[in-house]
Amino acid sequence: MIRTRIYRNGKLMAEDCEPALISDFLALPDHVVWLDVVHADREELALFQEEFGLHPLAIEDAVHAHQRPKVDRYRHHLFAAVYAAWLEESPQTHLLGSPTPGDHRHVELVSAEVDVFVGRQYLITVRKDPLWDIEPVLLRWEKGENLLEHGVSFMLHGLLDEIVDEYGLVTETLDDRLDEVEDRLLAQESNGDLQGDLLELRRAVVGLRKVVLPLREGFNALMEGQILDISDEMRPYYADVKDHVLRVAGDLEAVQELLLNAIQLNMSMASNRLNVIMKQLTSWAAILGANTVVAGIYGMNFRLWPHNDNVIGFWIALGIMLLSSGFLYVYFRQKDWI
Repeated sequence: MIRTRIYRNGKLMAEDCEPALISDFLALPDHVVWLDVVHADREELALFQEEFGLHPLAIEDAVHAHQRPKVDRYRHHLFAAVYAAWLEESPQTHLLGSPTPGDHRHVELVSAEVDVFVGRQYLITVRKDPLWDIEPVLLRWEKGENLLEHGVSFMLHGLLDEIVDEYGLVTETLDDRLDEVEDRLLAQESNGDLQGDLLELRRAVVGLRKVVLPLREGFNALMEGQILDISDEMRPYYADVKDHVLRVAGDLEAVQELLLNAIQLNMSMASNRLNVIMKQLTSWAAILGANTVVAGIYGMNFRLWPHNDNVIGFWIALGIMLLSSGFLYVYFRQKDWI
């Protein structure tokens, strides 16, 4: 699926025009072309390579999925690989498929690769996954109509700003989820799988770090003018997006540290619970062991015990068992083992 927009001096002139007409618009001054491609194959990108003069290596990167987030500069354009990220929640279920009681939900980080070609008069977005909606980016462009006269530099800013803002929302949600898990952990709540929740949060944090941290280098190159010529009026906007990236990276570091502490606390509490259970089992085994010793001795084939051959001997053995069991029970209770 291909979608196009044509701007002239910051005003929308045409939309969803034929890709064959793009070269005509590029030949006109003060015209900027936006082209959005979903699930582009090699043949389509080959046509764009000829139409826009894109570098073969950039085309190769756009064809193959799972690129590392990066920004590369070529002679006539730049190529950027970024990832949009968001969280999807689903209710926890039992092994039989029924939902678990309570409000605890599975959290999964979902990311979608967005490859961007940026030239003097064009911006091409190649989306590998249509699940990420690009409409909010278009709304940003419409709201910043007075800045659209800056052309591609403003359009690229709107795209990056939308993606980075989504990073901030994901980080805030992960932080809130971590607070909820910590509250359940400290309350020793048994409802829900705390260990599973912590591992889900860890996977989400690690996944978000992989798409956020490499952007810091790309923004440093952008701000230094190594890749794209940014006007003085647009430079503060790029600086703002860069600041958001650094803030998200810092928040992720804090969340990761708190998450590791929560995992260690959970392991420590599990170890303590295991120790308590072991002490309880040992205590009851000692109580039963004392009775076993008395019963075993009375059942041996000799007559050293008094009244071993009549009913009184039974009651004597039973009394010894009760006294020894009661003594051991009181002793273990004082030691807080039971």
